[in-house]
Amino acid sequence: MLLRAVAAAAVLSTGAVPAAAAGSFGTATNTSLRRCNASLASDCPGSTLLKAVRQGGPGRNRIASRLQADAGSAQAGSYATGSAELRGIGLPVIKASAYAAGTDSRLVGSAQVWQTITWRGGAPTAFGLAGNLHFAD
Repeated sequence: MLLRAVAAAAVLSTGAVPAAAAGSFGTATNTSLRRCNASLASDCPGSTLLKAVRQGGPGRNRIASRLQADAGSAQAGSYATGSAELRGIGLPVIKASAYAAGTDSRLVGSAQVWQTITWRGGAPTAFGLAGNLHFAD
């Protein structure tokens, strides 16, 4: 199953302009592959971590990672991805996917975005979040 999520944030302006504080933003991804011959992740306590890729951090406005299982392994064909990007005034696009091949694979693909925005205006303004979540099988 592939999981893709797109989230967007918008500021409704009343004349002032929102600005991201310096150094208060970042993106990160985390992908991992574990050995797990069970139907539920909760049935895999102490499972063996085979691979992990963690990338990104503060000050990064874009990151992408992909983890691929080794060819010839019991998990061959399995993969996990994650990507995160801040666009425009910092509106995030977040995507993650994981595909487990075989019966001994447990994968995680995730992405995070964070940003602090300082509003310098004379009056309060509405701040809204909207998103689309799409599952593809």
